Amino acid sequence: MHDAVYLPEELKHMTDLLNLPDNIKRFVSGKAYRSDEVGMSKAKILLFDDLVLKISGISSRSDDTVRVMRWLEGKLPVPKVVCYEQDADYQYLLMSRIPGKMSCDGEFLARPAELIERLAEALQMLWSV
Repeated sequence: MHDAVYLPEELKHMTDLLNLPDNIKRFVSGKAYRSDEVGMSKAKILLFDDLVLKISGISSRSDDTVRVMRWLEGKLPVPKVVCYEQDADYQYLLMSRIPGKMSCDGEFLARPAELIERLAEALQMLWSV
């Protein structure tokens, strides 16, 4: 199930799972996915039923993200890092997919008081770490 989406030219080939590193491919081969268009990053996000794959250009910040996510495991409800690979051009972060809705979901936007309460709870959880 592939959605038609706009992709930066340099990431268009990433909709073909054959171009992924073998370590990532072994987790996602044969699984249905769709592209996630929420957000403003230039990363390509592929959503599977149980996994999320973030494909982005080389950046030292991605290494930091992986390190922080692994450190937060068990402390906050963050995705589990399943696999992290890098080649000459891209970084591939494969994570577990956690349940829930994003704060920009229409359900929350229609009820801003509830949204503010949930965001405040999330900040309190973050501060507790």
